Amino acid sequence: KSPLWFLDILLLLSLLIGFWLRERFQWQFVTLSRTQAGTVFIVLSWLVGMLYELTLSESPGNMGGLHDKTIPSFILAQGFYIPFAVLSYFLIRKFHFSFRDVFLMAGLVSLYEALQYGVPRTLFSPLFFLTPLVLAYYVVVYAQFLTLPLLVVDETLLWHGDKPRLLWWHKVLYGLVLGITCWLTLGLWGTV
Repeated sequence: KSPLWFLDILLLLSLLIGFWLRERFQWQFVTLSRTQAGTVFIVLSWLVGMLYELTLSESPGNMGGLHDKTIPSFILAQGFYIPFAVLSYFLIRKFHFSFRDVFLMAGLVSLYEALQYGVPRTLFSPLFFLTPLVLAYYVVVYAQFLTLPLLVVDETLLWHGDKPRLLWWHKVLYGLVLGITCWLTLGLWGTV
């Protein structure tokens, strides 16, 4: 565990409380212009990702989930978190994704890591019965990278142009393509 493992719990609680405030009271933390909203969304999405990376550790005394040492791990992480934030912004902008659409999209991105690492490790262990919880955890963690910023930024400020007609499977497809794109970018960034 990272020395800052407790940030994971704080991020999850922030999402839960923020979602409740948003649904119950239509609460928004700050008022922004359309011009500011995109930048704030991207920066906050990246920041939430970096805070989550602080909760991971590949070796004792270090932080980050992509390398044994902290600094290389955070340099590598930029190959995922920056494209994830920027490309998600453009999808939200173009297709008028709602908070729930963004949650779904991010959850779909999580499947690449969940099905490669978390689910198999749990499924073939004595705790195999926890596999659905592990999958749900991955979905929520990835979703918080994009939805925690939407507790600060009203997603309607990110929308541009007329709302396109999208079927549910289009949204699923965009989430899966976003995941492939971000993971391939991370792989390319890692080879550099």
